[in-house]
Amino acid sequence: LNLEIHYDPPARFGWAHRLHWYFEVQNVANQTYIAGATNISDKLQTNGQQAGTTTLMNSTGSIYAGSPRAYFGGVRIRF
Repeated sequence: LNLEIHYDPPARFGWAHRLHWYFEVQNVANQTYIAGATNISDKLQTNGQQAGTTTLMNSTGSIYAGSPRAYFGGVRIRF
């Protein structure tokens, strides 16, 4: 769950209407989650047959953990 707040001042604020304010919170609930993963690749034996479970068990895939709660904010200016 992410939260984003953006604000563009109206033109009646003069030069300040060129500013864009923002604030973001990523992973609001601070939950552990998987951001991505790669599969274990198939392996072939020297005779061209698919490798057995023992060979695949010793292979590795990758699981990438998601970021913990993070806060971002700032101001952008348009010229």
